[in-house]
Amino acid sequence: RSPETMYLLGVQFVAQQNYTSAIAYFEQIQTQYHTSSYAKQAYSAAASAYYALGQSQLIAACVTAIPTFKTLAGTYATTPQGAKAKAALAAPVTVTGFIQHAPIAHAPVYLSRNVSGGASGYFTLSDDYAATLDNASHFTFHNVAPGQYDLSLLLPDGSSVFWQYSNPFDPYTVTVTPLCSTDAGAFNYTG
Repeated sequence: RSPETMYLLGVQFVAQQNYTSAIAYFEQIQTQYHTSSYAKQAYSAAASAYYALGQSQLIAACVTAIPTFKTLAGTYATTPQGAKAKAALAAPVTVTGFIQHAPIAHAPVYLSRNVSGGASGYFTLSDDYAATLDNASHFTFHNVAPGQYDLSLLLPDGSSVFWQYSNPFDPYTVTVTPLCSTDAGAFNYTG
């Protein structure tokens, strides 16, 4: 097939919202006919198709959009859609969860990007994000940047408890993914 035919097929697939097939044609043009006049058009059209695919994935099953947005931010970084994807991947999200058997209602909880110390049994937590448990011991953090975090709970005596993986030691028990709200799940307080 000629690059023109492939390009027109890709455009037809976009019109049918069959973005995966459209992307396949546009990327094939870029690979097989990279010196043709259609390669640049196919590059822009592929970025648009990836962005439309990502938008539909955000609605259907948010986490499936992450690889699509990463492709846009990487391979298609020079397009407007690539810039939008890069910004979306860095945007803060909401993190929710639950502490089973919390010692008190309305206790402060924190997400910490940095945990240091430990040699003497004491740890320092950066407490980057703060929230308060509700009456049912649920927490909600707003505007959290994607990354790895430790969850800690401030006790009435002023001390803190934090959750960790023990073998091997890893204090970062909450993974905040880009694009999508994160349900951190349940943490059991055994104090």
